[in-house]
Amino acid sequence: MIDVLVINNKGCYGRDTIVNSISKIPSVIIAQDDSLTLCELALEQIDLNIIDDEGMNIEWSSGETTNEISVFTVGEFIVSKTNDAYCVGYDTIEIIHYCRPVKLTMPNIFTPNGDGINEYHIPIEVPKEDINYLMSNITTLEYTVYNRWGNVVFSSDGVLPRWDGFNLANGAPSATGTYYWILNYKDVSGGDYKYNGFVQLSK
Repeated sequence: MIDVLVINNKGCYGRDTIVNSISKIPSVIIAQDDSLTLCELALEQIDLNIIDDEGMNIEWSSGETTNEISVFTVGEFIVSKTNDAYCVGYDTIEIIHYCRPVKLTMPNIFTPNGDGINEYHIPIEVPKEDINYLMSNITTLEYTVYNRWGNVVFSSDGVLPRWDGFNLANGAPSATGTYYWILNYKDVSGGDYKYNGFVQLSK
């Protein structure tokens, strides 16, 4: 607080007071951790939001002025909160590039007998993983099954392996026995996987 006193040559005076107040720098906190990972090649997105805007002006380094934004690219994102006195607070988050490798493991037996259990030769990970995640992270995928004479009984391209035991050529059920399979695929992490093995078809 500042007091001002003015006196003229006749002894008359006037007084005034100025009150100064100090505005605190606003506290702005991004709700998510200081760093997160994002796989751009899989078209992932991360939603970022601040905990409380307190009615103040919010602006992100990406240009948005809302409490919550969706992020599709890696990099540093800064959010600011500005109060009526034009004091500004900041918080920062780093989005780091990372694509988790896709793991596909083929079982060595399946039983396509119509009982609804273990009906398909599919990757073990399929019931556990999000199918959309798997397919958005796989760039190429080839799967082929051969009988004991080296003839192709099933093949697929661009979809997850899913052999129901039928012969692709004639539509007939394949005989009980051992079959040889090959699985080749690539994912967005840069992995180039070439697997093969035997599977027992049992009824």
